[in-house]
Amino acid sequence: DDTLSNTGHLLLLQGDDETAGSIAEISATDMTTGNLLKLTGGTDLTTGRLMHLETLATGIGTGAVFDITANSVTTGRIIRVSGNSMTSGNMIDLLSSSSGLTGKIININVTEATSGTIIDAKAPQLKDGTMIHLTAASLTTGKMLDITDNIALTTGKLLHMKTTSDKAANPIQIELREMQEGTGIRMDYKAITS
Repeated sequence: DDTLSNTGHLLLLQGDDETAGSIAEISATDMTTGNLLKLTGGTDLTTGRLMHLETLATGIGTGAVFDITANSVTTGRIIRVSGNSMTSGNMIDLLSSSSGLTGKIININVTEATSGTIIDAKAPQLKDGTMIHLTAASLTTGKMLDITDNIALTTGKLLHMKTTSDKAANPIQIELREMQEGTGIRMDYKAITS
């Protein structure tokens, strides 16, 4: 109906008194191609959303606001985000204005992996930008980067930096311009005997 008001509904499922179960459920166990759920639209979208999830819950224990479980997947991808026309926007925004945060904004817990790569970032054409940018202007007693728990290192590296460029002029730069006392760089080798 082209006359539908901008506050109306084409489909409304209302189960305000439900306390358990599923309000809507789709099952297609034999499906091999296609889309189980497809949302198309938003060509003129500006401040709206193609999908909006909102909850008033305050204490979520073992649950989650958005939960994807794919424990049988062995290859391929579980989540894929594509934005090939991006220019000045952000592919992903994680926002919080909480001043009492004691948890983690991102928590990656891969408890059984013994090889592979946990985080892999590639930008082979990057020339003038920054690959990883960390800022914490008000940091006093904390740490910007902490690599401290290893107890089994043999021929591996805690940190490995390498360039094969024959034009590198200043590959490692540390600036402590306002430091007036203390130690700029400290290395401890307490157990070395020879």
